[in-house]
Amino acid sequence: KYSYHHTFPRLYSIYPNSVVYSTAISSCERSNPPQPQKAIQLLQNAPKFLDTNEKSLTVVGYNAVLSTLSTAGQWRLAVQLLQEMEDKSVNGRRKRHSKMMEQQQQKEDNYSKLEQAQYPHSSSSSFSSSSSSPSPLLLDPNRITPSPDAITYGTAMAARERSSK
Repeated sequence: KYSYHHTFPRLYSIYPNSVVYSTAISSCERSNPPQPQKAIQLLQNAPKFLDTNEKSLTVVGYNAVLSTLSTAGQWRLAVQLLQEMEDKSVNGRRKRHSKMMEQQQQKEDNYSKLEQAQYPHSSSSSFSSSSSSPSPLLLDPNRITPSPDAITYGTAMAARERSSK
């Protein structure tokens, strides 16, 4: 099986930059069906294969992953990625938008618990989570990420809105 990551750089001493990676991640959104796990995998592996002048992807690459998660209807992963970006960004502080999203998620989780208490045999709760255990980290805890921008927050909120329709 041909692997660009291993073969091309070794043969030609050419390594992809963040633009190439962002484009590859964007293609995960456009595939039918969307490929969110592949987008996450590309994000996770980018630091290993980026051009030596770059340490990590720009915010554009992260936004492409969020957009892929949104298109795939995986809003919880989108929110998790946003939270991890905030925690691992250079400034490392939580933004007001994220706090609002956390509060909204808490309300929906409370609604889900109430709905399940009222209808214990119902398996079609619109907000029920698949698991109550914490999700594994999407990003390397030792790596610094770019700070989220307005597009990052808008994409994460759009992911949540898409899932409620």
